[in-house]
Amino acid sequence: MKVGSSFLREAFIRFARKLGWPDHLYTPHFRVPHFIEQTWDEHFDENNLRKKWWMNRGLIAWFEQADDRLKLKVEVGPLHHEDRVRLLRALVAKGIDVKEQAFEEGRQYTRIYMDADRPTSWEDVDSLVECMMRLYRKDSFQTLLRLVNEAVSGEGDGIPLLKPAVLKAQTPMEKAFTSFVDEQRIASGYYNVNHLVPSFVEREWTELPSEYEVTERYWLGYPLIAWFRRRNSTVRLIVEVGPLPHLERTNLLKRIEEQDIPVRALAYEEGRRFTRIYSRAVPVENMEDAEELKVAMARLVSDQEYVAARDGIARAIVALHRKVM
Repeated sequence: MKVGSSFLREAFIRFARKLGWPDHLYTPHFRVPHFIEQTWDEHFDENNLRKKWWMNRGLIAWFEQADDRLKLKVEVGPLHHEDRVRLLRALVAKGIDVKEQAFEEGRQYTRIYMDADRPTSWEDVDSLVECMMRLYRKDSFQTLLRLVNEAVSGEGDGIPLLKPAVLKAQTPMEKAFTSFVDEQRIASGYYNVNHLVPSFVEREWTELPSEYEVTERYWLGYPLIAWFRRRNSTVRLIVEVGPLPHLERTNLLKRIEEQDIPVRALAYEEGRRFTRIYSRAVPVENMEDAEELKVAMARLVSDQEYVAARDGIARAIVALHRKVM
């Protein structure tokens, strides 16, 4: 069977959600689902390319079926010749094998990595997800990513390979949240910087039983999310349960309510997708002061009410695992 259907696409969506990737870093194509690293996104844009190409960045990684194997490939794309040669030389300097003909003027595409694995079934999404995870987490691929990212950013050499793509200056909310996640030591993949509603998820909230998968694209890909919002001279912290299958959603809400966290009766109705279970705001005098906004965020997550809700949700998830067992 040649995969070019919903199986590979759905598996890739689940794979990307497990890794907590933001939407702009991947494309769930039905035949060749592909992705880029954050570093590649920051240092390349369409102006660096001589022609349109995939996600319009200088490098691309993708999965595809080849006979009975799932392959993971990485390729340097059609950068302008000078930029392309600089990238290839930087990759060689990091110990990555690049063929000599790749440096020729007319060359546009150069494969720098390929590996393959066999899923136990091409018609089982879980099997495909596991296969993707094995390929992605393999030492050889993680080493390649590290070396490529170092080459792109100029790490160890002191000079970036290319000037980073022009980025808009961060808003006070984005600056505040960036400082907040750094001080709180929230790991990459567990938060998303946004100028309106920066969001994060507590690590314990991601450990739901495997059947508790969101039914649609939702924030960071987990059924529980926390986010900040500015309104009327306040910063508000909100926690929400998102779109789950009705039975799993009901079970989760019941376990949460057992932890003395109020849940509205309407939340249990069939068809409900989003339920707010926590909300609290603190005043801010200067909404354009990033430092004051960050202090407000830190104050909200250290508040006893939030700590109680956070820990209660974690206990509710543990209770769900006991029920499964």
